[in-house]
Amino acid sequence: MDISSPTLMDNKDLRNANPAIKAHFDASEKEMKEFSGAQGVIKDQNKIDNIVCPICHSDNSQQLLVKWGGRYDECKTCSHVFLKNPFKQEILNALYKNSIVDQLNRVVQKHSFNERYWAAVYRKYMDFMVSQTRKPGKLIDVGCGTGRFLRFCKENYDLELFALDVYDDLIASVSDVVPEENIFLVDSFENADIKKKFDLVTLWGVLEHCRSPHKILSKCHDYLEDDGLVFMLIPNIHSRARKLLGIYTPTLNPREHINFFTPQSMEKVAVASGFSVFGFFQELPVIDLMWPYLDEESPVIDEIISNKECYYHLYILKKVSK
Repeated sequence: MDISSPTLMDNKDLRNANPAIKAHFDASEKEMKEFSGAQGVIKDQNKIDNIVCPICHSDNSQQLLVKWGGRYDECKTCSHVFLKNPFKQEILNALYKNSIVDQLNRVVQKHSFNERYWAAVYRKYMDFMVSQTRKPGKLIDVGCGTGRFLRFCKENYDLELFALDVYDDLIASVSDVVPEENIFLVDSFENADIKKKFDLVTLWGVLEHCRSPHKILSKCHDYLEDDGLVFMLIPNIHSRARKLLGIYTPTLNPREHINFFTPQSMEKVAVASGFSVFGFFQELPVIDLMWPYLDEESPVIDEIISNKECYYHLYILKKVSK
């Protein structure tokens, strides 16, 4: 099964078609400025921590950019890009649980374009993973949100489904898809304690939100059957979108995205957590905001894919040891 080519759909007029996208990012900026004031980096030690690289723990990092009071650094040891001044965990958890920003993001995800696009992406990778596992019986979606991916799985695959998130309305949102005894509402992904084994563990846009990638992947290692797989979708900090749009790239959102993995830093954290990288893929070569800056008559999409500059990178991890 060939899954090497990204899924392509016409997204040129997406923000006009789905105004909740702009509302979501406007709300994110407003929320961050309430912490940072009119300008500058957030430095209040009651609100943030100053950290070293969360992957290799080196303090040899250099400022890459500042946005909405958040300072992103690039580690000179392992190439990882991370938020140098993330919110304290209790503040971050509170934001995720009851913020208007997250409510608007759920509206964005329910738009018909998003539904069609992600259904195509889900099918491609799920068909592949199911074909690679001996017994794909149990799947847990970590950071499942309102359960869109789980609904797709219920409609298309014979799997026992489980849901895990910090979202307060989790049970009400996914109880039509997942039995209540299979729903895990937790205070944080890092502190989740689940005494079950799964054949597939999925994290769709989750790891970039988490303070402790090692802890998350170590939890996934504990959850996984010996022949199981972990699937992750994460934003690409070195995408063509970021090179064109700079700090206006939507994924640069210090309110939400605190870790950006390169292939080198992903390999490092995967191996340290007991995994090998079984597959690397890309999605979304061109986001809607990029089109005004591209010559559509040139082979730009092929070039972006070849240079590994798509907006999303996707990884499939296989359990090795710990």
